[in-house]
Amino acid sequence: MTAPQATSSSVPAQSRTPNARLWHDRDFMLLWGGESVSLIGSRVSIMAVPTVAILALHSGAGTVGTLVALQWLPFLVLGPIAGVWIDRRARRPIMIATNVGRAVLMGLIPLGWALGVLQVWHLYVIAALSGVLTVLFQVAFRAYLPTLLDRQDFIEGNVKLQLSQSVAQVAGTPIAGALIGALGAAAAVVADAASYVVASLTLGGIRKTEPPPPSTGHGIKSTLSDLGAGLSTTWKNGILRNLAAMATLGNIALSMASAVMLVYLYEDLHLGPAAVGVALGIGSLGFVVGALASRRVTTRLGVGPTLLICSVILGLGYLILPLASNGAALVVVTVSQFLVALQAGPVNVGIMTAVQTSTPPQMMGRVAGISLSFVWGGSAIGGALGGVLGATLGNTNALLVSGAVGLLSAAFVLGPVLRFGRVDAVRPDPTAVQHPHLSLGSYLPWHLIDGEHLHVPWHFADGPAIARFRSHSAIGGPH
Repeated sequence: MTAPQATSSSVPAQSRTPNARLWHDRDFMLLWGGESVSLIGSRVSIMAVPTVAILALHSGAGTVGTLVALQWLPFLVLGPIAGVWIDRRARRPIMIATNVGRAVLMGLIPLGWALGVLQVWHLYVIAALSGVLTVLFQVAFRAYLPTLLDRQDFIEGNVKLQLSQSVAQVAGTPIAGALIGALGAAAAVVADAASYVVASLTLGGIRKTEPPPPSTGHGIKSTLSDLGAGLSTTWKNGILRNLAAMATLGNIALSMASAVMLVYLYEDLHLGPAAVGVALGIGSLGFVVGALASRRVTTRLGVGPTLLICSVILGLGYLILPLASNGAALVVVTVSQFLVALQAGPVNVGIMTAVQTSTPPQMMGRVAGISLSFVWGGSAIGGALGGVLGATLGNTNALLVSGAVGLLSAAFVLGPVLRFGRVDAVRPDPTAVQHPHLSLGSYLPWHLIDGEHLHVPWHFADGPAIARFRSHSAIGGPH
């Protein structure tokens, strides 16, 4: 922020901890509150829309698979171009517009069902259009958040958002089940539509002015030039490049395992639905535990070491599953799912914080769009690959491959990412020339040089210096 907000507390805003500052930050609380409601609503649709297809429209697994694919496909196709487009515009209006658009699309499902005209192809169109709007929202959201927060609040802001995601993952499914049972699957989708409306209203209430987008050219040549700049920034910066590779492999591992997990539990371990529900339910508590521990772990160990530990935990979470065939299946499965869920909070907070800290503000949209096309595209690839491996090698071997891929993701943490320590190890140099419209601690100029370093005029506590991000050590580094 450009200046600390006045509060009624006797403690100066600048001296508060990040946790206390954000609780008093009206704009962030609006963003966080609206996004939290939207995440719960989305969990309802994740369960309700396939249920509409299966129970109401009498479709099968092929239809559900197509619906999922249509929602992921826009990330593969549109991510990089969406980043270019968003970097040329104010991000918050895009977020509001996409939320309104998704509210309308979700509202068409119960409306069509009530009128008796809803068909499967309607769900396909809605899923595809919703996927396009979600790409635009997600890229804009990632580009917008660093302009709303001070640099020292990046970790805490990401922790709060991840906590909402984790709570939605744990509580969203029971809420969805209750709504579907009470209202019917189609009518339950109204909850998601309403949640998008709430998120739009809270975004509209934010007062802080965005930095104006940079002046750029128009036409294909300018678009390709901007896209090339985004690709160059992502590839030449060792932190961004390795984070994208690590997250892509992590998502492939998760999707591979998800594709065969239920089949493995039912057919290989012969667990019943009640036992599976208990194991997955208790295991999912790891999402909340991990989210609650994210700030302490990330600030104490540093971003890089946290990501390394999380990658190892992810791999081990799947590699221990074959032990379930030797007895104590319920215990092994529960521990496995808890470990996989546990690492999600710290790894997401770490990745988001590292990307926000390492990316020039004017490039955030392009870097986010390019990265998401790989990272979330990995989900589509992993799901298909998991199904093939399960059918050819068996479910147990498919899960072992998932664990190996998870461990392999740790290799991309070594090097510049591992040396990325605590974000609060540096503070802006007050003698540097600050761009009049940037208020997130991003002092110009930003210079990408070789493949591992970003030169930024940060000011270390023991004197001014040109800080290389690789030099921020969590232990013994500057404070």
